[in-house]
Amino acid sequence: MYSAAKEIEDAGGRALPIVGDIRDGESVEAAVAAAVEQFGAIDICVNNASAINLGSITEVPLKRFDVMNGLQVRGTYAVSQACIPHMLGRDNPHILTLSPLIRLVSGWLKPTAYMMVKVGMTLCALGIAEQPRADGIGPGTSECPISSLFRQKRLIVYCLDHYRYRGGHAQRADHRRRRRRREARPLTSGSSPSRAHHRTRPGPGSCPNS
Repeated sequence: MYSAAKEIEDAGGRALPIVGDIRDGESVEAAVAAAVEQFGAIDICVNNASAINLGSITEVPLKRFDVMNGLQVRGTYAVSQACIPHMLGRDNPHILTLSPLIRLVSGWLKPTAYMMVKVGMTLCALGIAEQPRADGIGPGTSECPISSLFRQKRLIVYCLDHYRYRGGHAQRADHRRRRRRREARPLTSGSSPSRAHHRTRPGPGSCPNS
């Protein structure tokens, strides 16, 4: 983290590395306050923190599930909640959550614990998107790797109008092309349920092709 901050500063940018726990509301509030003090306001909040365990429901103990749920769901809620007051009135504020579309088909409903917490992040983003539009904040989700989102040295979603992106889902252009090719093939019992989940919630956003 500190080496990444140094690289940003060496390139002429400004950075504020903070060690904290997003499951702890007071820690989150302190981190957001420090960011506002240094940068003046917040224009974008990226919810990307995750704990991963791909075991089945019989393999993931409750203690591990609580860690995942605390980071992904509680953390997304806490960080978004703390940032929103400092985003009001900004020109084009966004909350980007790194989580999937909601796909209620068998191929996407496992592993149980990880699926639950990632979908929980998506529901949080969609819930925020239903806040009064007068707030002027554009929450949305993306399955793009965070590295590809920042590849052009700017977050592509940040360039979209916050009202247009509100509740949208960003995908890389090459990912969308692969999905369209899959949809063109007949579905069989062993094929990916692309057609079903693609229509669940198409989003207006797009990530840069890499």
